[in-house]
Amino acid sequence: MNDKKKGLRIFNPSLTNCIINLQMNGYDYDFQKVNEEDILCVQNNRKFSAKHLIINAIELSRKSAKGLHTIETATGERGLLLTEVDF
Repeated sequence: MNDKKKGLRIFNPSLTNCIINLQMNGYDYDFQKVNEEDILCVQNNRKFSAKHLIINAIELSRKSAKGLHTIETATGERGLLLTEVDF
């Protein structure tokens, strides 16, 4: 069977499960890379300098084209950054 059902793309279940588990453990915010220096918290629109964040890469299977990182800020936000390439 191919990777599409009724026009919908099937996502990597290990990536999905990893995200769900991290969210259940308090990583509630979504982060987006603005440029090489700054990262934006999507929920509150606060911009952070990457050098002031705790960023940890999460190991995913080699089949994943996504990079997943946990982010913790000094102001208490904890969340996830999903990237196309390694951060």
